[in-house]
Amino acid sequence: MFDDFTIQKAVQFAVATEDMAALAYSELAKQFSEQEEISKAFLLLAADEQKHRGQFKALLDRLPPEADNAPEDEKHLYLSAMARSEFFSGEADMTAALAKIQTLDEALVHVLGFEKATLGFYRAIQDTLGQEAALDAIISAEKRHIARLMKYILTDESMKGLADDS
Repeated sequence: MFDDFTIQKAVQFAVATEDMAALAYSELAKQFSEQEEISKAFLLLAADEQKHRGQFKALLDRLPPEADNAPEDEKHLYLSAMARSEFFSGEADMTAALAKIQTLDEALVHVLGFEKATLGFYRAIQDTLGQEAALDAIISAEKRHIARLMKYILTDESMKGLADDS
């Protein structure tokens, strides 16, 4: 996939990434179900990721057709490089990584790393595609996730999902 990485493939990859994130957050909600507030926070994050999936899917539907071969300019090579992350290695690897998590701190560090990796990848899409309102909204939401996760890690304050931003 990474050898012929067009903007369409990058956005398709983003859709799959959001699916994987929603699954990961749902699994973490189950794993920490005895801690109601934590479980609820992970479920809110899962819902946020499903919303992002829909936004990326709509963006994909609006993209013009591309040639089969990806350009090998610097922007596309950067985009391909940003998609290569330990966090984007597939559902089986994600499931294995989640199974190793024993504590809430480990879970929070893991999801913070994931959120940072997705933010970098989505900014690379933005650099390649240009300004796009839906992508701007997703990037802003990912930044809020990172800030909320850091705030929770540092202060134990309640986490909130996008659903609380109304």
